[in-house]
Amino acid sequence: MLLACARDELAFGTYVAGLLYCNQNRTDGFIPAVTVPALTYQKRPKKVTEALVMAGLWQEVEDGFMVHNYLGHNASREQIEQSLAKDKGRK
Repeated sequence: MLLACARDELAFGTYVAGLLYCNQNRTDGFIPAVTVPALTYQKRPKKVTEALVMAGLWQEVEDGFMVHNYLGHNASREQIEQSLAKDKGRK
C-alpha cells in the first residue's frame, strides 16, 4: 500500500510539473518524451507515465505525451502571443 501511495504522489507531482512545463514553454499541452525524466526525477519514468495515461490525464503520442484537454482549460500559444502583442501595442 505504501508503494502505491508513493507512486500516486509521484504521478500527481509529475502531472502538475507537466502542466507547468506546458504553460511556461507554450506547448499547447505537448510534453516531449525526453523531458519526462526531468519532470519525474526518475531515470525510468515508465510506471509514472503509465499511471497518468491509465488515469486519462495524459495521452501517449508520437515523441511524447499530450495533457488531456489542455486547451480546454488553458489559452493556446497563438492566443497568448496575440494577447501579448496587444498589450505591447497598448503600452
